Amino acid sequence: MHLATQGRARIVIPVTRQDAMKFSEAASACLLFLASPLRGYSQRTIDNYGTTCEQFMSYLIHVGALNDVASFTVDNVKGFAEWLGQHGASSNTIINKLCGLQAVARWLMTQTDKRGRPRLTMDPTKGFEPPRRVKPKTEYLRPAHLVAVYQMLAKLERHHQVLWEVLLDTGIRASEAIDANVGDVQEVDGGVAILVPVKGRKQEGAEPGVYPLSAPVADALRASLRERDVEDEPNAPLLVNHEGERWKRTAMGECIAWIGRKAGITGFRLSPHKLRHTANVIATAGIDTPTRAALLDHRNQQTVQRYDHIVAGALHEARAKQRAALDAYVSQGEGHAEDRTTRTVSVMQRAQYPPGYILTEEIRRAPDADRVARLDEALRAFRRQILSLLGVDEDDLNENGQASGPILQE
Repeated sequence: MHLATQGRARIVIPVTRQDAMKFSEAASACLLFLASPLRGYSQRTIDNYGTTCEQFMSYLIHVGALNDVASFTVDNVKGFAEWLGQHGASSNTIINKLCGLQAVARWLMTQTDKRGRPRLTMDPTKGFEPPRRVKPKTEYLRPAHLVAVYQMLAKLERHHQVLWEVLLDTGIRASEAIDANVGDVQEVDGGVAILVPVKGRKQEGAEPGVYPLSAPVADALRASLRERDVEDEPNAPLLVNHEGERWKRTAMGECIAWIGRKAGITGFRLSPHKLRHTANVIATAGIDTPTRAALLDHRNQQTVQRYDHIVAGALHEARAKQRAALDAYVSQGEGHAEDRTTRTVSVMQRAQYPPGYILTEEIRRAPDADRVARLDEALRAFRRQILSLLGVDEDDLNENGQASGPILQE
């Protein structure tokens, strides 16, 4: 047999090896991984990254490159960024697109072929200088804006009122408010809070974000749940639209923008994110930075503040302070309202406000001649409460109003 075939030419039969990976396949597999409980990326982020990958593949077709991981190079990614700019994309948009491609690159660097070699050896988004990010100006509501909104808000439907109060009271992100369920409203440290998975911590088992509610808003929210008869349905949506369905992100944004237009706010388009900024502006009145950051679920603080601690219950106290600051903030805009007698501080009834707020309002509205006496009465009552908490009797105070003994040493 060997002698019979010795002079014959060698026959080569072509073989197609399916070891090469298409970029589209890699992008799909990466997005599935990012959406899994292990990583917990939001659906909005997954959708944005998916759009970016589709746009990158369109660019590859445009330049005649193959739908292959081998085409995922520095030159092609740089060309894609320039191509986006030529089509009118801003520098911030281009940076966000590069973040999507970077996620795919990092995933590919962890994958290997049949021979154990990495699918990608370097991140092509890091091979060139990206455009500079431009920090956009974010507007927030001024006191006169809030006066106008509250005067108009009382005329709107209940679901509009509840949506507005929750967003402004907590500064919660729109996506988190949309995902929140009835069962996420819980008692925490003696107060009521919304506990939801938050941005960057949506993977399974991650610590939820805690958004304390001020007493008036907690009461209004629970009243709306009773009206909907969903108090015992933990998986029911917490905030609903006019059809009783869970809000969609676009619809929620349009609703807040509509409220802004109805209130006569011009110069910028109102959005849930601007309400989050407004909540932070209001909270600057007497609330320290670590507590304010926690109220808005911001975890990154400056290095010098890494060792600041927030004791149990401090967030609820801060939320009550913020609510009082909101009322004071709105009152600054009264001079811009046409009819002061129609001022609406909140859609909740005045009787739902804490006693401290009602007393403050009575002092503020009292005639000048009575204001000092009312304020003095309020301060004396406050002093008696403090002494009672300390276990000190007024009769034990010396002529300078000071107490002595072990209680001070403690």
